[in-house]
Amino acid sequence: MSRSTVIGDNYPWQNAAIPYVEVDPWGVYKREYVSFVAYRLSTVNGFTIPYAYGDPNLWGYRAQNEGYRVDMNPSAGSVAWFTGNKGFHDAWVVGVNGENVEIEE
Repeated sequence: MSRSTVIGDNYPWQNAAIPYVEVDPWGVYKREYVSFVAYRLSTVNGFTIPYAYGDPNLWGYRAQNEGYRVDMNPSAGSVAWFTGNKGFHDAWVVGVNGENVEIEE
C-alpha cells in the first residue's frame, strides 16, 4: 500500500489571468493541470521538470525517452498520465490503496 496525504489547494496561481497568457517557472501556462502537476513535483518531490515540458500528450512519451519509468503501477508522488480517445490528461497521485488510486488535479 502506498499512502500520502491530500495537500489541498495550495497551488499559487489558481487566480491567474484568463485567458492563459502567463507561464509558470516550468514554462507551462498557469492554471493548466500540467502546471499544477509540475508544481507538485517541485514542492513535494523536490523534482524540477525540464523547462517547457509541453502539453500532456507529450509528457509520458518524453519522460520515457528521458529514462523515467512510465508504466501502469502508480505510487504516491508520481504523475498519473491518461491517454485515450478523449484526449490526454495528467494528475498528481496522492496515494494508492489496492486498485484505488487517489489523485489531485
